Amino acid sequence: MGKSEAAKGISKLLNTLYIDLSKIHVGNGTLIGELTRALDVMPLQEFRDQVRNGTATLVLDSTDEAQLRSGFENFSQFLKDLDWFIDSSVRGPRIVLLGRSDSISLTEIALKLIDRPAPVIELQPLGFQQSTSFIDTTLSASSYELHRTHSEPFARLRDAVLANLAESLTGQSISSVELPSQWEGTESFLGYPPVLLALAERLKVENPQLEHAQLAASTTSSSRRHGGDLLKGVVEYILDRESAKVRESIGESLGILPLGTEARSLYTRDEQAARLLRHTGTNGVVLDRPAVLPEHDRVRYEEQIQGFVPDHPFVRGNAFSNPVFSDYMRAWAITSPVSELFTDNRSSFLSSLPPVGPFFARFLAALTTPGSEAEIPEDLVDDAIKSHFSGSSVARAFYQHSEGHDDGHLRLLDETPRLRDHDLNFRVVEAGGVLNVTGPLGRVVIVSDFGVILRSGSTDQLELGPDTVVIAHEIEIAAKVLRAVSSAESGGSSSVVIARDGVSHDRDLRVVTYGPRDLVISWPDPWHQWNPYMVSASMSMGRHISRQLMTQVVVAVRKILLSFRSSSRDAPAVSADKVDRILVGGNEVAESVRDGLLELGAIEHSGTQYRLGLNRLSELGISWGDVSSDDPFESLAGLCEKVISTQAFSSKELR
Repeated sequence: MGKSEAAKGISKLLNTLYIDLSKIHVGNGTLIGELTRALDVMPLQEFRDQVRNGTATLVLDSTDEAQLRSGFENFSQFLKDLDWFIDSSVRGPRIVLLGRSDSISLTEIALKLIDRPAPVIELQPLGFQQSTSFIDTTLSASSYELHRTHSEPFARLRDAVLANLAESLTGQSISSVELPSQWEGTESFLGYPPVLLALAERLKVENPQLEHAQLAASTTSSSRRHGGDLLKGVVEYILDRESAKVRESIGESLGILPLGTEARSLYTRDEQAARLLRHTGTNGVVLDRPAVLPEHDRVRYEEQIQGFVPDHPFVRGNAFSNPVFSDYMRAWAITSPVSELFTDNRSSFLSSLPPVGPFFARFLAALTTPGSEAEIPEDLVDDAIKSHFSGSSVARAFYQHSEGHDDGHLRLLDETPRLRDHDLNFRVVEAGGVLNVTGPLGRVVIVSDFGVILRSGSTDQLELGPDTVVIAHEIEIAAKVLRAVSSAESGGSSSVVIARDGVSHDRDLRVVTYGPRDLVISWPDPWHQWNPYMVSASMSMGRHISRQLMTQVVVAVRKILLSFRSSSRDAPAVSADKVDRILVGGNEVAESVRDGLLELGAIEHSGTQYRLGLNRLSELGISWGDVSSDDPFESLAGLCEKVISTQAFSSKELR
């Protein structure tokens, strides 16, 4: 956890000697020679006496690189030189060695062999104040000065960027003011010095105040991938940092010029991804990079690179150390044009990838070529939805695939206004006409002119709701039990399952609900277990349109009207953004229903809000009890007929 930065910090704090062991070949007598050069004017004997009597400290960094470069036997001989500096009668540490966990374990063994056991201390993530101070100190060491000359606007930008990342990490709405109290939940990533080094580079802007204003006001689709783009930049900064270490260490031992083509081919992002996936258990990974090395150098390269992979910042043991790193690697394996070159069995490779985490969908979008629409194949829609919901407590998902269109569309969004920049839009390619989704499903709308398969999760039970709508030509339910729930938080919205041609399922499927609002279904000839949830006979009111479309109209009318909240002074109102962006969200039927309600005067557009026309609803024969009825297909029949008859609705070519 940031060992090199900690080593430099310790050395600066104690105003003592710091030696980077990755720069030298260690062995017997190496330390003495290195200290002689480093001390310059101070005699070695004098420095040795200061260490022995406790007035000086020696900081030795990069024990891992030293072991890789020189071998454990030479490293053990090197450690024997430390005995010359140690006086057992002096309390407190006088020599500090830093390295990654595996190398420190070997160092501990080597020290015990020479009867010099030492305590092992694990570095912890930096706290909020430490992290902000680290960013400022890093910038002070560069040529950047605006963080000092314009400290207040810079601090606002820095904290806003950190808060943006914290929101991405936690899925919760976190302001800059709240960030210090929420830091513990994000410190394993945001308190990691390599991450902070990457953020320091991101914060080198010419106008911090303008940048902060743009970040706070960003609502365009081009900025909605900001959280994923920023995480991607951080991850790739660390990958490039590790690549540079290997080029310097292994490249030198192979006699490769640091700026040549061969050096640039060592331990690239793609090679690291393949090696890390194999290290953490992905099947079928072929490691034949870097291809430019001749065979005799490849053997030596493989021998030495084996020590770098287990010590990579992305892994701890045989697993990824953070879901950010895990999700990046999973997204790389799916989106990278070269990922197929690293596997001899694509299906085995994909099936053994790390599990989906909260950042997978963001990395899918961020790894798309800049300026182009994010694309995912149809078989990843379920993964993207699960990723989005695991990273947000206010998530919604909309999927639509219309006949006559080769591609579908997936929209992932958050209802909280402060998180609207986190919306993700995907064009769904390679669509075979059957969408597979796995339960539980809640706050999801799926509208498809093709087939949908609803699968249970780890059990045989499929959970639907609250606020789930599935409309398709054919639906298959692969479960033993279907359990549907509604929620007061979603207005008591039913789960709705509609199929034009029919639904297939196990004959003994059991349907479980907790109330009359929990489930509404409609398809030809349903089995007996569905009878309590069938749409009522009043659906015949819309004979001039399909039953499928009629049901969508009822659902949209009820959802829009239930979104209004009462006010002590004015008519019930709701944010126009919530209606247009979340409830309508690009769905043509919902959009036509909204426009029809506006034409009827049932709702009115007033500035940034829609207001409910209570008097007009009364004139149309609708009361609030009709809107919240347990059977909206009966109580809202008249209003829905009037909506369908409006010019706004009938002008659209809806089926």
